[in-house]
Amino acid sequence: MANQPIPTLPAAIGLSGDEQIEIVQPGGTNGTSKRTSVSQIGTYISSTYPVPAITSISTSSPLQVNGGLGPVSSGAVTLQIAAQGITNSLLAPMGAYTVKANVTGSSAVPTDATVSAVLDTISAVQGSVLYRGNTTWQALPPGTNGYVLATSGAGANPSWVLQTQYNPANVTITGGTINGTTIGNTVPAAGTFTTLSATTSLTLTNPLTVPNGGTGAVSFTNKGVLYGNGTAAIAATVAGTTGQALLGNTGSAPSWGQVDLTTTVTGVLPAPNGGTGFPSYTTGDLLYADSSNTLARLNDVVTGNALISGGVGVAPSWGKIGLTTHVSGVLPTANGGTNLSSFTSGGAMYATSASVLTTGTLPITAGGTGITSFGTGVQTALGQNVTGSGGIVLATSPTLVTPNLGTPSAVTLTNATGLPLTTGVTGILPIANGGTGISSFGTGVQTALGQAVTGSGGIVLATSPTLTTPNLGTPSAVTLTNATGLPLTTGVTGTLPVANGGTGATTLSGWLFGNGTSAFTAVATIPNSGLTNSSVTIGSTNIALGGTSTTLAGLTTVTLTQDPTLALQASTKQYVDNTVATVANLTYHTAAAYATTVDLGSVTYSNGVGGVGATLTNAGTQAALAMDGYTFTATDVTNATRVLVKNESNAAYNGVYTVTNQGSVSTNWVLTRATDFNTTGSGPNFIETGAAVFVSSGTLNGSTSWVLTTTGTITIGTTALTFTQNSASGSFTVSAPLAKAGNNISLNTVTVPFGGTGLTTLTQYAVMLGAGTGNVAFASPGTTGYPLLSNGAAANPSFGQLSLTAGVTGTLPIANGGTGITSFGTGVQTALGQAVTGSGGIVLATSPTLVTPALGTPSAVVLTNATGLPLSTGVTGTLGTSNGGTGLTTFTAANNAIYSTSASVLTAGTLPIAAGGTGITSFGTGVQTALGQAVTGSGGIVLATSPTLVTPALGTPSAVVLTNATGLPLSSGVTGTLPVGNGGTGTATAFTSGSVVFAGASGVYSQNNSKFFWDNTNIRLGLNTTSPNTTLNIVSNTQTRTPSTLNLPAGTDLYILGADGANTRITQDAYGTGAYAAYTGRQARVTAGNLSATQTDDVLVQVTGRGYFTSVSPGFSSQSVVRIDMEAAENFTDSAQGTYMSFHTTATGTTSPTERFRIGPSGQLGIGGATYGTSGYVLTSAGASAAPTWSQVSASSLTGTLPVANGGTGATTFTANGILYGNTTSALGVTAAGTTNQVLLGNTGAAPSWGAVNLGTAAVTGTLGLSNGGTNASLTASNGGIIYSTASAMAVLSGTATANQVLLSGSSSAPSWSTATYPATTTVNQLLYSGTANVVSGLATANSSILVTSGAGVPSWSTTLPAHTVTTSVTVPLVIGGSGTTGTQLTLQTTTGIGTTDAFAFKGGNNGATTFATLAAAGLAVTSTGANALAVGPSGTTTPSLNVDASTASAVTGLNIKSAAAGAGLALSVISSVAQTNENLTIDAKGSGTIGIGTVSTGVVTITSGGVAPQGTGAYVRATSPTLTTPTLGVATATSINKVTITAPATSAALTIADGKTVTHNATTTFAGVDSKTLTINNSLTLAGTDGTTMTFPTSTDTVAGIAATQTLTNKRINPRISTTASSASAITIDISTYDEYILTAQAAALTFNASTTGSPLDGNKIIIKVKDNGTSQTLTFTGSGTGAFRPVGVSLTTSGSNYTYATTVSKVVYFGCIYNAAESLWDIVALAQQ
Repeated sequence: MANQPIPTLPAAIGLSGDEQIEIVQPGGTNGTSKRTSVSQIGTYISSTYPVPAITSISTSSPLQVNGGLGPVSSGAVTLQIAAQGITNSLLAPMGAYTVKANVTGSSAVPTDATVSAVLDTISAVQGSVLYRGNTTWQALPPGTNGYVLATSGAGANPSWVLQTQYNPANVTITGGTINGTTIGNTVPAAGTFTTLSATTSLTLTNPLTVPNGGTGAVSFTNKGVLYGNGTAAIAATVAGTTGQALLGNTGSAPSWGQVDLTTTVTGVLPAPNGGTGFPSYTTGDLLYADSSNTLARLNDVVTGNALISGGVGVAPSWGKIGLTTHVSGVLPTANGGTNLSSFTSGGAMYATSASVLTTGTLPITAGGTGITSFGTGVQTALGQNVTGSGGIVLATSPTLVTPNLGTPSAVTLTNATGLPLTTGVTGILPIANGGTGISSFGTGVQTALGQAVTGSGGIVLATSPTLTTPNLGTPSAVTLTNATGLPLTTGVTGTLPVANGGTGATTLSGWLFGNGTSAFTAVATIPNSGLTNSSVTIGSTNIALGGTSTTLAGLTTVTLTQDPTLALQASTKQYVDNTVATVANLTYHTAAAYATTVDLGSVTYSNGVGGVGATLTNAGTQAALAMDGYTFTATDVTNATRVLVKNESNAAYNGVYTVTNQGSVSTNWVLTRATDFNTTGSGPNFIETGAAVFVSSGTLNGSTSWVLTTTGTITIGTTALTFTQNSASGSFTVSAPLAKAGNNISLNTVTVPFGGTGLTTLTQYAVMLGAGTGNVAFASPGTTGYPLLSNGAAANPSFGQLSLTAGVTGTLPIANGGTGITSFGTGVQTALGQAVTGSGGIVLATSPTLVTPALGTPSAVVLTNATGLPLSTGVTGTLGTSNGGTGLTTFTAANNAIYSTSASVLTAGTLPIAAGGTGITSFGTGVQTALGQAVTGSGGIVLATSPTLVTPALGTPSAVVLTNATGLPLSSGVTGTLPVGNGGTGTATAFTSGSVVFAGASGVYSQNNSKFFWDNTNIRLGLNTTSPNTTLNIVSNTQTRTPSTLNLPAGTDLYILGADGANTRITQDAYGTGAYAAYTGRQARVTAGNLSATQTDDVLVQVTGRGYFTSVSPGFSSQSVVRIDMEAAENFTDSAQGTYMSFHTTATGTTSPTERFRIGPSGQLGIGGATYGTSGYVLTSAGASAAPTWSQVSASSLTGTLPVANGGTGATTFTANGILYGNTTSALGVTAAGTTNQVLLGNTGAAPSWGAVNLGTAAVTGTLGLSNGGTNASLTASNGGIIYSTASAMAVLSGTATANQVLLSGSSSAPSWSTATYPATTTVNQLLYSGTANVVSGLATANSSILVTSGAGVPSWSTTLPAHTVTTSVTVPLVIGGSGTTGTQLTLQTTTGIGTTDAFAFKGGNNGATTFATLAAAGLAVTSTGANALAVGPSGTTTPSLNVDASTASAVTGLNIKSAAAGAGLALSVISSVAQTNENLTIDAKGSGTIGIGTVSTGVVTITSGGVAPQGTGAYVRATSPTLTTPTLGVATATSINKVTITAPATSAALTIADGKTVTHNATTTFAGVDSKTLTINNSLTLAGTDGTTMTFPTSTDTVAGIAATQTLTNKRINPRISTTASSASAITIDISTYDEYILTAQAAALTFNASTTGSPLDGNKIIIKVKDNGTSQTLTFTGSGTGAFRPVGVSLTTSGSNYTYATTVSKVVYFGCIYNAAESLWDIVALAQQ
């Protein structure tokens, strides 16, 4: 973190280590500032304030508390720098024109470095040029004097080259000479364009470009600095102002100004800072604001979608424009709309002007009819194809103009000219043609035709007519063979014999049997012997043969007309044979593991060799092969897993395959036809009808069997292979009464609820009786013929005799052999006793159907359907319409028609059109006659003008005007010559073979074979020749030579033979603006019927030339010796059709042409082919006998100075190492060479110059770093202040207002002024002391004095000791008892030589009555009755230095020490002779004696270790068996409590027992670690959590499921974790660790599900997505790329780029089931269910 100035506070100092917080201590003028760390603050607070001391912490940017949640007042506190919190405003100011950089060459803290210093890290060599290399910026060392900087093109580095190597590219030379030939507006002599030389008059009208050594510019800014622009012209900056420096701008021009320290940016600029927050985009992405300060990205979708607003606060989305929800107003016609908001019901839409539409009845002008309904029949007529032209003609008197009569063989012309009807018509007009087909009528027919027609329908004839409800009246006699309504009781007598359909018997009882033509006989039962038919055909009618027999004796064949479709229908042999054949013809192949359920999508099929090795390869999106819920892996390739492909849209691809490549996101899957399914034949190793395959696995197809049902010849790869399922899934469960054992299904005893009896045996012939849902009971078999009788609700029924009086009610219906009535009508009983006549069923009185009844001659009868009735005598009265009559007795007039006016009323009059008449009483002239004619032909009615007649029969007209007739026998029917005006040739001259007929004089057809000839055999046309040798042969009209075939180029279709001595020319004219004459050649490969794309170098158009030679074998050249080819430059596609032209000539003395010149596809010029030359080269002549070549122009031949206006410099020399700068159009200026460490400075209005940067001007910003000799800080001078260094910058310690303060070191912190003042001067040997607080003054020196203090502590020099000291004056050195030691001020010694027992005694009191101390060789003994102290120096030689002998003392205390003052205590310290050396203090007892501390005192004994105070209270304990009261044990490596061993964990652990709680267990308690995962509790255990929740273990024997264990849960429900929301405006990222199901109940916008591995999903994890829209269809997008992407498997989603979309159905719920595929890191969408 950089230094940040804080107002009114001193700058930070002492930044080092992990320090990151500034602490300000008030005091002085501005206080002091320190840097510290969070850990240091924590240590200080915890040691200084054992109780919570900080009550609240709040921060300001960039610091934040607890991740931005502060301020806080309790709990753990984390201070941190906010993400992206260090903004530019928090950084220390930087020096002008500097950047943050590390230029040391090794790892170091960045500093403010100048741009020059940064650039010097690349190269510090004067004259070097920086350029961008392939991977880094590099420096090009200075080049040789005179060399120029040249680019090597894109992708290559620049280099120094000789100026002679580069020249202008497009130079226009307006004057000069080439090899002495004047050039300008003249044409150089051929072959003289060799070496280019120029004089001073050489003028370049275009500037010399950069690639050719020029500048490419004509003018530069005065005093501007030149800079490169690739190969484009050199540019110049504007002139800089004084003090500015020239700054580089990556990718753009340098500019004058201050160095911008923010230009080097990494990362992504977020939206709140003016950016977007996105580092990249996909083409078509749109940005939109998703909050007040963030942007979101909307990916592009497929073409046709529009951007739709989501409303206020909701993101926009792509979708289809909802015309009902997204559009308002009316779409104008100009925009493709109608501009209408409503329409006329049933109306048409049409334009009333160029821009206005309306609706209503479509007028005639708009192609309509202008009316709302058609006349009767018009719609039908309009539905017929119209023939002819002109107006529609009506039925009456149409005028037909040149009708198309087809090809008539005969015709009757009613309005033709020249046709003699008497001679032109033969034969009889058939009915089909409107005639009668006969030449005369039968007797009375003509009269009958004149009678009024009654009834309706067709005319009936005498024999076997079919009459519908005829009115027969009441005939006196009639023979009726098919009449109904005959009253048999009164109208029939006698017995109807068998021959007339009766029975021939008058009474019958029982089953009837035929007896030939004799009367029927009857028997009580039908003997089986009577059913002796060899074949009985049973159709759709059910025939009950009766009786109880289960067999039909004597019935050998039953023929059924259809195969059975229901369970109880009989089977036919055909059905059985086909069923058996289907099963018997199955040939089972090796089973397949999986089978397709849908088409595999885009695939490529290769048929191998006749099917062997045939492959099916994925051609769509690369992914692993998925089939029926399974995704294939490499194991399937290894195992050659077999699959059944059966759903391909091209069924020829179907079959059994093995997996040879399972596919992935980067490879295509490949299937290869199985070896037993790649060849046709018979057996389990071949493809044949009935080949069957069992599918073992799969969600839908698992345990199913499929059979190939394709019949006929099978060609692999061509014949469609159809598979039909012939067995259902083998995976099923059964329920009672079914039982399943393995694959065997058995049936247990079926109880009544399942449709059984509940019994395993049944009583023979007994009848089952119901007992509710219990097993059935039985009624014992009864006597033959006895019925089963009910015994009431309390007992089962039983067999017995039926009481007709008590056991029968109601009337026995006919179907049961009764009559269905309780009494007979009058005479019925008598009739039943009569013999039956006729055959068939009994007929009743009302509407009986009698078949050929013998009616005799009834006296009266009403016959509604009788034939043969004599109407003149047998009918009276008027037959009503309800009886089939007319209800009329008279008619109003002659020739009236009878028609109905209602459902039951007939009337007479003119038959209206609605009734099929004409509605008129008279026809136009001839109409009646025409209508009386039989209709001939078919099709629609034709009209008058130009009707189209198809093969009409025109007869043989004597004269007719036929303008468009075919089929006329011209050889016999035409004479004379048909003039041209009548469609003839105008000539009787026959045309010869090959003639091309043309109109000659007067339009008469003529021929001229010698000028216009057609060779029909060879399909050739000759102009002025009769022997064309090409498709079109043109010979000049003055040329008499026959066209030659000598060396005629192969494929010649047009051959022109010109006139002698004249040019042969093809001329085309074009007229009009933009019109032009064109010749177009087209070329395609293969054939005209099978076109293939043009390929590279295919010749599209070729212009060639050949000559004639006379030597040896005269003739034309056998090949083209000069030609121009127009060729394809690439393989043609719809978007790539490049071309080039090549010019070919033949060298003298040779016969083969060679390409000499080419115009390339980009307009480049090639010499001898595609040799286009190097950029900047010019075309140089090689003389009169060689081709020119591309070469460089030697700059050494150029003289003069290229001005700026022509891209030059305008100067001939430049100062060495000077910098060029622009000078408008004048010559470039150059600065003097700069000296070391100078920089180029801009000067307002003047040229830039080298100099030092003026640090006091605007040319410098920022702060000069320490490493560059600066302070790395912006310092403010302080009067009397001093400059000192912090860890990273210099700082100023402000001067103090108080004089004579001194500077105090702050160790590694900032120095400070002392609070105390000191004298300004001192004298020699003067001592300083503080006479008053914070004031140090000097003590005047004195001679031979000692320093003493007064009672107030004021020091002074004194020549005498204080009063309590010895006042005797001695002269040092003082020697008592002998000679003194040199340098010793006081020596006490004996002189008598007593020995080692000598001693010195220090006594006091009266004449030394009291001994204070005794000093002897054995030691020093000090006794004192007062407060005496003893100091023992470090020079003693005894061990120990101090020995206290208390052996003779009266008390055990050997050493008592009294404190200096009451309550002051006493400290026993160890000092050292060496500064800061650690010294030990050891206190030992003698032998095994003990050391007692505090054994007598009642105070607390405190032993402090390392400055840490002791913890707890009470007495100190020892290691063995201590008694601890509520101890805190900390982290023990190993210990035991009450013989319970506690082993320390590897890192840390806690055992916490709540206050007042007890852990007691009388049995074994084991808490094992993660290794054995065992928690053994012998009794009930409840674990209580800190949040109040509990986990209670079962009290009975059970197993607790483990998280990682593999266990089975029974009768347990796992509730899914569900995220439910109404609508999500932002994309959803699935988190498997949080939710199992995502539910959106009213999604109001398009929604994207991101690719996600959040929550670390495992293989097989499932997610359910449930979406319902808000009433508007929404697009759901599943991201299809990246880790955790979605992929549809077996479901259909729309592909959108790499994603998949689904449009919801309005207000319907849709489910998506997803399974995680860990092998491919994909969410497979395996289920899609729409409500």
